[in-house]
Amino acid sequence: MMEVVTASGERFALGEVEASATVGIIDYSRRVTDDFGVTTVVQRGFARRMSVRLAVPSDDASALQRRLADLRATSARWIADDRFDWLSPTGFYKDFDIDMAVPPLSYCTLSVEGLAQTEAGADPGGDPAPDGRPSTLQLLQPYAVTEAILTASSVAEDDAPAWAAATGYTKGAKVLRNGSIPARRSAGHHLTRRLAPWRRPMAR
Repeated sequence: MMEVVTASGERFALGEVEASATVGIIDYSRRVTDDFGVTTVVQRGFARRMSVRLAVPSDDASALQRRLADLRATSARWIADDRFDWLSPTGFYKDFDIDMAVPPLSYCTLSVEGLAQTEAGADPGGDPAPDGRPSTLQLLQPYAVTEAILTASSVAEDDAPAWAAATGYTKGAKVLRNGSIPARRSAGHHLTRRLAPWRRPMAR
């Protein structure tokens, strides 16, 4: 007898397993072969797959159809034989077909797809490229920039004279020009001033 156990603990029977169940997997690994014939394999998770054929009393076929319709997109444990893990996967049913045969029995073909499984490995924290293959990945470690670091800058804010309209400058001279930042005066906000980037004026 095949049974279903929902996440809430509800348990009910679907029907008698009429023939041996078939099992397999869906592999989500990636295999890519480039133009030079080099194949790169990235191992990923997999999902168990099970197909069964159930014998159901014809009088219960309509109730079974409604029950399975209610279980669409619902994770549950589908138990064809509780002695084997492969015959009791946890996941979703993919599809089902009910053959309304001659009474007193009907037959239901049910396909179940388990949740994806994977073996989590330790992350070495290095380059994820396959062994022996170059990678352009650059690992950037976060770095906190504090006021202490900023105040220790080796570049002075006033390392050049302020620009004046009445002053003549030689070609290539470095000057600083004061400029104001337009701002609105409101609660908690004040007009501020900053030094604009230096420029090299044309020689007169």
